[in-house]
Amino acid sequence: MKILWILVFSTFVSACLAMPTVMDYLLSDQSKIDSIHILSSKKLQFKGFKDLPFDGISDLAWDEKQQILYAISDRAALFHLKLNYQDKKIHNVSVIAAYPLKNKQGDILVSDNADAEGLDLSYNEKGETILHVSFEQTPRIAQYTPTGEWLKKISLPKPLSQIKYYRSSNKALESVVHHPRHGLLTATEYPLKQYDMQQQRIYSRSGKEWIIPTSDAKNSAITALSILPNQNVLILERAWAGFLHPLVITLSEVNINNCVPNTICSVKKIAKLSTADSWRLDNFEGLTHFKKDLYFMVSDNNAQPIQSTLLVLFEIQKEAYQDSSKDEFY
Repeated sequence: MKILWILVFSTFVSACLAMPTVMDYLLSDQSKIDSIHILSSKKLQFKGFKDLPFDGISDLAWDEKQQILYAISDRAALFHLKLNYQDKKIHNVSVIAAYPLKNKQGDILVSDNADAEGLDLSYNEKGETILHVSFEQTPRIAQYTPTGEWLKKISLPKPLSQIKYYRSSNKALESVVHHPRHGLLTATEYPLKQYDMQQQRIYSRSGKEWIIPTSDAKNSAITALSILPNQNVLILERAWAGFLHPLVITLSEVNINNCVPNTICSVKKIAKLSTADSWRLDNFEGLTHFKKDLYFMVSDNNAQPIQSTLLVLFEIQKEAYQDSSKDEFY
């Protein structure tokens, strides 16, 4: 009988662990810092969908027309998330579909070709959703349908298309965003080998570059891009230099509107979050605009049980960016 109870209890525990859960997560005892207000923080634990593990989520893209939050993993799995959203709060999240990304021949991406890191979307002339995905290992940007079907490869400046120019194979095209004026923009996680580590660059597919200083946190890297309502670029930087140093997440505005390409652009800090200040952070790598002044960011759990997939909804104060000409940039 004792053995039977042990088996029943073990089965119950295993079933509970396998169940999808969305739990509140307290990032900090404070909800406001600098120019942002944390509205919701959720810890997502999904078993997966169609044998696609819900791990390694590296970026997000909000589809306003379809009311779907897309999430991409670094195993090239594309998830469709449905949100229960009311009164600036996320009450629940569910996975409603999932698809593996495929190549031009229709084969599922594997190995180095599957390291998807950046995600954004636009709409074609028919109003259909087009997803833009950037990759590491084999650096490139390609367009996909929401069901993971390959549409076309985006041409890039030569230094971005060859891995030999990057700091390493895992420091390539971490982010992508569609700008209303400049088209597709991307950034490398760390500067290319030929450049100083203290200066990063945002690239357009036409070859234009905007130079920006990195944040002052040690080992800072660009992990995501988004667009502010004033059409400046919002960048997410993650700084991790080992367990003896704090994990620092920085959100900044790049004043791309008033910056001449190939010159150093003004950058304004929106918010700086640090574990040194008791923020319970994780490996935040994804960012997307949601509604008005609302944004999502997500952490990559690296498929490790000690890490978490955290979905955070935050609001940027309008005065932080509204009249960038009068702001003090650095």
